[in-house]
Formats: sequence, structure tokens, C-alpha cells
Amino acid sequence: MRQEREYEVEVVRIACACQTFRVKARNVTEARAKALEIAPNEVFSEHDAEYKTGSVVQVEDSGG
Repeated sequence: MRQEREYEVEVVRIACACQTFRVKARNVTEARAKALEIAPNEVFSEHDAEYKTGSVVQVEDSGG
């Protein structure tokens, strides 16, 4: 039977959220820019998230 070893595993959460903003602008480009400016100040609730692993690195034995 193989001995267990210690690993560091990176876990990545992939989530998508959508929210509609109403902005006043002179054109579509300006409207997009304004929406992107205010988006970070809004709270997005996550309804669905997916998890994947990234890198996996075996931890070196520290002599124990």
C-alpha cells in the first residue's frame, strides 16, 4: 500500500453573475463605459458556481 503524501492543490471557482444597470449616456460606447464604472460598487449574488482544480504540487518532506 502506498504511503500518503501531502499536496497543495489550487482550486478555482468559476462563477457568472448578471445585473442590468440603467445609465444616461450620449451613445452606446459611453453607456457601456458608465455601466462598467458603477459595476464594481454593486453587490452581485452568486447563484451558480463551478469549481475546478488548477495546479497540484507535491509538498517536499521537511525531514520528519
